[in-house]
Amino acid sequence: MSNQKNSHINWFNVILLSLGAGVVYLIPYMRGTYYEPMMEALQITNTQMGVIQGFFGLLTVLCYFPGGWLADRFPANKMLFVSLAGLGLGGLYFATFPSFPVVVALHVWFGIACTLTFWASFIRSQRASAPPEAQTRVFGFVEAGRRIVSIVVAMLGAYLLAHGINDVEGFRNALYLYSGAALLSGFLILFFFKEDTRFVSDEKKTFKEIFEGVKTAFKFPAVWLIGFMIMTIYCSYRTQDITTPYFTSLGGLSVALAATVASIRFYGIAPIGAFLGGILGDKSSPSSVMLYGSIIIAVFSVIFAVVPASSSTLILLLIVLFIFMTAHFGVRPAFYAMLEEAKVPIAVTGAATGIIATLAYLGDFICPIYQGIILDAYPGQLGYSILFIISCGWAILSCVIAFVFKRSTAGRKIDEVYRKQSQIGGPACQSE
Repeated sequence: MSNQKNSHINWFNVILLSLGAGVVYLIPYMRGTYYEPMMEALQITNTQMGVIQGFFGLLTVLCYFPGGWLADRFPANKMLFVSLAGLGLGGLYFATFPSFPVVVALHVWFGIACTLTFWASFIRSQRASAPPEAQTRVFGFVEAGRRIVSIVVAMLGAYLLAHGINDVEGFRNALYLYSGAALLSGFLILFFFKEDTRFVSDEKKTFKEIFEGVKTAFKFPAVWLIGFMIMTIYCSYRTQDITTPYFTSLGGLSVALAATVASIRFYGIAPIGAFLGGILGDKSSPSSVMLYGSIIIAVFSVIFAVVPASSSTLILLLIVLFIFMTAHFGVRPAFYAMLEEAKVPIAVTGAATGIIATLAYLGDFICPIYQGIILDAYPGQLGYSILFIISCGWAILSCVIAFVFKRSTAGRKIDEVYRKQSQIGGPACQSE
């Protein structure tokens, strides 16, 4: 049965989507890997770093919803190209290390490019690359593939950092690398990516049809449950942003070694977690993966909070970090596969994704700001421990919502009623 499922997956699309998604977020999230070199290059404080990332997050939140409309209206290859080309060009300008206000403006642009024209089209393209019974699997494969691409490029960036004249020049060289990778992948997708008409019609809707689809998507209770579920676990996930300065300032790692560890934890662990999550999600259910993954994340957040960082605890904390990240990447394939579990029709995937993502990624705006404020207000171990306790709280909330989704009729039966009443009927994913 597993081989039959895999044979129906559009593998060429999986490769192209993995390539594009593997490089699109490298530049906006360089803070997570190059925290201290970025601060030095731009001459900014922790709070200013939080403001930069917060403005990026704010624009992503504002753009997810209209991005869902656009995904149902325009060809995916053109939408993804605009995002990747925009990121690449913006990254080249970022490498000149402009003033703080300009850097904030650049991250506003990054938020638009990563969201308005990318995210919903990316999700729709994955749903349309496999039959209903292989949804979690294809999300897992793409997630694993994109992280493999990311770690290859990120490790090259870490090499450039270690062999630069200094940390600032190494950071600049990494920016050039990331920008070039974004431009290259954008052109490959523009010319070679095609939506698979076995699973979705290539006929794009009118704006009136899209508006009707949005009204339909708003009626699905599961859309809201999924949105809040992802929001809480994603806020916990964003705690990984501060682990690089955590290990350098308290654990004794060098900047270059910490960048290598960051690349491994952010990209190297991801394929393992995503592959496992995708397999387990199809064998049980996406909501089960979310529930048990959130429990693991909560437990290991507590371990981070109570074990102080030092040279003697460094190995233990690195193991904790890798398990923490494996669980986070393990739940990711379940995020949008829960649309299939709740029987949300593929015809309104863009609209549903816009609603979900607007809620889900509020953490991109909220988390960097409170992280910067707490680290400046409570220097040293105390500040980091507070952030890890907050991470545990977010994960517990995700457990509660996942349990509600899994056990209540809001997760399935109510949505099934809305689906039947909707003008956009039919199975959640079907061949044309």
